[in-house]
Amino acid sequence: MHPTFFIPNYTLISILLCISLTSHAQKWEIYDSLPASAFVESYDGGYYFATYIYFHKTDVNGKILWRKEIGLPRDLPTVSATVSTKDGGVVLAGITAGADSNNAASLIKLNSCGEVEWSKIYDLNEYLSGTGQIFLMKNGDLVVSYYMADHENKHGNWIFRTDSTGNLKYQSFNTVQDINAIIDKDNNIITSGLIYLPIPNEPGVNILCGGLVKTNPNGHVDWVSTYTIGREIPVFDQATQQTQDGGYLTLGGEVADKQKNTELVLIKTDTSGNIRWTKLIGDTTRYENPIDMVKVNDSLYLVATFSLNKYAKNMHHSAFIKFMIIDTSGKVYKTGSYSNNHWTTVFTNIYPISDGKFMLCGYVNDSNASGYPVNMQALDIKINQNLELDSFATHDTIKYDYKCPGKIPWYGQIYYTGDTIPIQAPSTLGVAIHSLLNTSSLYPNPANDHIVIIASGLSYGAATYSVYDMLGNKVNNYVFSTIDGILNKEISLSGYAKGMYYIEIIQRDKRYTQKFIVE
Repeated sequence: MHPTFFIPNYTLISILLCISLTSHAQKWEIYDSLPASAFVESYDGGYYFATYIYFHKTDVNGKILWRKEIGLPRDLPTVSATVSTKDGGVVLAGITAGADSNNAASLIKLNSCGEVEWSKIYDLNEYLSGTGQIFLMKNGDLVVSYYMADHENKHGNWIFRTDSTGNLKYQSFNTVQDINAIIDKDNNIITSGLIYLPIPNEPGVNILCGGLVKTNPNGHVDWVSTYTIGREIPVFDQATQQTQDGGYLTLGGEVADKQKNTELVLIKTDTSGNIRWTKLIGDTTRYENPIDMVKVNDSLYLVATFSLNKYAKNMHHSAFIKFMIIDTSGKVYKTGSYSNNHWTTVFTNIYPISDGKFMLCGYVNDSNASGYPVNMQALDIKINQNLELDSFATHDTIKYDYKCPGKIPWYGQIYYTGDTIPIQAPSTLGVAIHSLLNTSSLYPNPANDHIVIIASGLSYGAATYSVYDMLGNKVNNYVFSTIDGILNKEISLSGYAKGMYYIEIIQRDKRYTQKFIVE
């Protein structure tokens, strides 16, 4: 006869509760008081997050292990990028109040226990945005990219390289307002953003274009590539990744209304920055404001956008974060979405993680009766390969901070301890854009039987203009000569199928591209 066991009711309830919690694992969606501006993995499997004035370490489920306050109130610090180092430490890139009370770039190196090893302030005597990015090179050097503007409203991108202890090796300037940057397989710095270009014969009038810059490992700008549709439709480049052929794929936005809502555009360039094709992607019934694009593998990319219904009376009620896995041609393989009950959700970057998942850091806020934002909170989410919120780790046995001799205090302070290095900016910010022609018009657009292209800024001699479809196939190619530096040419559209095309004019080191539509 088998023995009979009696299970008390409270024990049974505990077992059922345990089963319920296991089958409904908590999702990776964490709110905090201050929005995170940067993220990076730590050496022990945990995570580092930087906010405007705080830097903290968490476990794999986002639970804060310790937190450091950065600088003193008079320093006005902001950390915008982080990178882990080979010794288990981390470098914080940001801005702080410079010696002249303007913002200055700063680097702070922490060891694996969150203690300051060195810090440097690089005082450019210009106003700097906090949207810097930092990269660790194979030899331990650091490459830092900042968006910058001065009091004369000059805008551009400042790139500098240091050794492993922050000593300056070189600096480089260009005219693109940095939104994102990557290091390609040849250690070139590829910066994507936007650029203001003057319109010929209209002093003080500029057109907003997408800009892509290649800066080689020695700090020299190899080329600047620009993309524009026309003066009435501003565009910008949000993020770029290198493709298998050595060229680049850029995610951008075409501004579609006065509220600056956009439609997504992909721009494919070759290794020299020449545009091969462009195409709109995403849902044409919604505004798709680009957030970021990162590599999933050598041929697939993850795109994140802020998606709003164009036709909803109150667009925010229908808004969500949309994810797409696309290939180099823009073909969509998988989609996903994330939403919450807040009025606005803002993310700026996707951070790939070593486990094949992705972190997004940002913030949410609500709206009061007058429509003003209130109740801002930080929000960090982790997305898995199915483009869904990831679940918390159920068995976290990681020994955090194992390189440290003792337990790190929950709260501490980080002070600037190093030298201030004066930096002299060039008198004219950036480099000449050698890839762009001045242009006045392409009309009519859309067109039926012909278009007229007028371009100025050409040199004496021969030049070519070519027409491509949106797949990059060359439809026509022409050679012409110019004496007065101006092209005024009518092009027949006989035999052209309905659709979108772009024209490219090339003369020596100058290039102009613009889209047009055949109806």
